[in-house]
Amino acid sequence: MQAISKPGDVVVVDVLDQSFILTCDKDKKINAFYNVCSHRGAKLCKANGNKKRLNCPYHNWSYNLKGNLVGAPFFDRDNFNKKDHGLKPVRVEVRFGIIWLNMDNNAPGLLDSLHGGPTEMLDYPWEEMDLVGRANYTPRCNWKILAENFVEWYHIPAVHPGLDRFSKPHHHVDNQGDGKYVGFVTNPLTPTGTVTDLAGNWNLSPGQEELAAKAPFQFDPRNTAFFYHIFPNVSITIYPHSTYTLIMLPTNDPMRTVEKLSFLQHPGCRLAGEADETFTEKRQAVYDFVKEVNAEDVEICEGVAKGVLQNSYRGGMFSPEHEWTTYRFQNLVADVMTSVPQRPGRVQTGAGWDFSAMNIHLGTAMNDSAPLQHALA
Repeated sequence: MQAISKPGDVVVVDVLDQSFILTCDKDKKINAFYNVCSHRGAKLCKANGNKKRLNCPYHNWSYNLKGNLVGAPFFDRDNFNKKDHGLKPVRVEVRFGIIWLNMDNNAPGLLDSLHGGPTEMLDYPWEEMDLVGRANYTPRCNWKILAENFVEWYHIPAVHPGLDRFSKPHHHVDNQGDGKYVGFVTNPLTPTGTVTDLAGNWNLSPGQEELAAKAPFQFDPRNTAFFYHIFPNVSITIYPHSTYTLIMLPTNDPMRTVEKLSFLQHPGCRLAGEADETFTEKRQAVYDFVKEVNAEDVEICEGVAKGVLQNSYRGGMFSPEHEWTTYRFQNLVADVMTSVPQRPGRVQTGAGWDFSAMNIHLGTAMNDSAPLQHALA
């Protein structure tokens, strides 16, 4: 969201064969439109930037950042009203520090479509966060494989030796509430003697205590990493000192995804009196660590994408302690694909979940490539 915060900011978002324009107008309101001129259908914008007008490259029709047509050469005639030829708007919501687009004007709002979702994040100070860095990836795999990988921790020792130092698999526990998302935490975090540790390196991020207090289960905010996968294709990680988001956008190729990573940090995490150079180096070190972990995920997911297409593969068995989250995600996908809501409900047992029906992984190399509910930016 920090990429479109100043008046005049314009961001282009392409999802499959649809293209959208996000604008920040002079009132600092975020607007969304289809990226197409109302005259003859030319694509208006090809790249992000900061502009006063959106000018069509075909016939010089011009629109302001609220989508109103303000210029149409040689169309000064009685039967032409500029008000009737503005850009076609797209529904837009800003939640969890992310801009959500919806092409269906009759669909429920985001929170309604999520049936609640992780409401503890609603009051997190997203708008106060600094955008430290952004990275784009184009993994050779379906977006659902990336999502399945994010929500489970069974792979951490084999795939992420650095992450395994402070986010141990046996310290991952349930933080699942009601709604169309997957929620879990790492608690406690293991000290590593590096800048990923809170103690001695950072102040606790503002909003962290409030987030922990509102979560389905109670955890020490100074010693917990919160993980959320908001259905269908947005993942959010909240460390005690920073956060990052992953948006997994499908493409027309079911074996190709565009993944967008944004690394954020609240300026209040900076220690008092810390030198600018030290602060910048520490920030960059954590950001580099996050990118390293994500690159490792991309590499393993590309291998999985090839593997599940093999004739011999018919699915396998989940680890109930480490992969119940992937089971939940697959059920959420199945709910949407079949229009039959049967996702596993929460069962208040001693372990938090009833795993009695969680035996077989049916494989998820499905070839659908359309986003299931919301297009995201």
